[in-house]
Formats: sequence, C-alpha cells, structure tokens
Amino acid sequence: MIIVDEKYKLIELEIDGNPRTLPINPSDAWNVIECQSEDGEVIKVNEGQKITFTTTNGEIKEGLLTKISGGKKNIELEIIPEGVEYKEIWESNVIMDNSLKVINDEEEEDY
Repeated sequence: MIIVDEKYKLIELEIDGNPRTLPINPSDAWNVIECQSEDGEVIKVNEGQKITFTTTNGEIKEGLLTKISGGKKNIELEIIPEGVEYKEIWESNVIMDNSLKVINDEEEEDY
C-alpha cells in the first residue's frame, strides 16, 4: 500500500514571457462565468461576489454567489439571499436577459 502525502493538478502558464508549469490545488480555484451585456461587452461573474438578477416570473433576487456549476448551456447559480441563512439554486434559463448584475461597493455591472 502507498501513502499519498499530497494530491494536486498542474497548470501551464506564461509568466514574464516564459512558459512555466505550476502545481495547483483545485479547491483553491473558483468558478467564473463570462456573459455579454446588451452592448456586447464581456463581463465576468465570480463565485464570492454579491449579485442581483430578475427571474422570468419577475421576482428580483439578490445575494452572495457561493457556487457556479453545470455546463456551458445550463449554468446553475447557488446564492445565499440577503437576510437569510439558506441557499437557493437558480438555473440560467430562468434568469431574464441582461438582468444579472454584480454588486460592487463602488458600482453595479450589468450582464
């Protein structure tokens, strides 16, 4: 039997113009989605950001984005809504176009 001391993945990056292979712990990484706004600008949404969006039945949701999962065409957003301690999961197909916004301390970004 072997005893495993550590498990990680390798990633190849270019740093200062030189290719380097570095170890990465997948649990240290976070998920990101990119969306296009009405004017065609590409905007990034990261796990750990505060977001707001409107569902297809007109309900406005706001909360901390704790997890992004699913495939490219069917993304699921897990949020903890403002003022509660439970999580909600929302599929991308029930979020109205151009209603997803990241709430920053300084400004809001539309998606």
